[in-house]
Amino acid sequence: MRLLYNIGIYLYFFAASVAGLFNRKAFLLVSGRKGLIKSLRQKMAAAKGRDVLWFHCSSVGEFEQARPLIERFRKEEPDKFILITFFSPSGYELRKNFGSADVVSYLPMDTVRNVRRFLDVVRPSTAIFVKYEFWYNYLNLPSGSDIFPLVRLFHAQGAEVLYHALRPERGVTQVAVTYGYRKCSHSRRHQI
Repeated sequence: MRLLYNIGIYLYFFAASVAGLFNRKAFLLVSGRKGLIKSLRQKMAAAKGRDVLWFHCSSVGEFEQARPLIERFRKEEPDKFILITFFSPSGYELRKNFGSADVVSYLPMDTVRNVRRFLDVVRPSTAIFVKYEFWYNYLNLPSGSDIFPLVRLFHAQGAEVLYHALRPERGVTQVAVTYGYRKCSHSRRHQI
């Protein structure tokens, strides 16, 4: 099944490349990812020594759901480095200059190589996938010794609970939404 998924990702990217000849959104989806890892490496240099909070939103609607949480982290914990990634060009284009983030970027396509390179550059201390984002390789591919809390925020009402749960003195175990830890067995996913 994993092989079929990975083949599907390459076929999707190829189809988007062809569609990009005729469709602006498809063009942005593909062109926005060219040189992305190199660009991220330069931008992430500013994160040196800081905890990286990585928020992934598929598009602008998911971003708006996470926005109160992002703004709260920026206000109350300005030492955190905030990275926001988008899958969709509409989300990225509308929020690429969002002031509460240190870096706003596209999410590299979910291939094994891209995921390894992305995680090597970003090294998140916490990853928060907003709403219904399920990228198999990002969620399941071990990357070196990286172990970080992975949180899925499903409802905007969970943002307040999530903020308090992610504060260092509280620990991530108090999160009231689904979460898991990277590089743990798949059976260690929890619902609390």
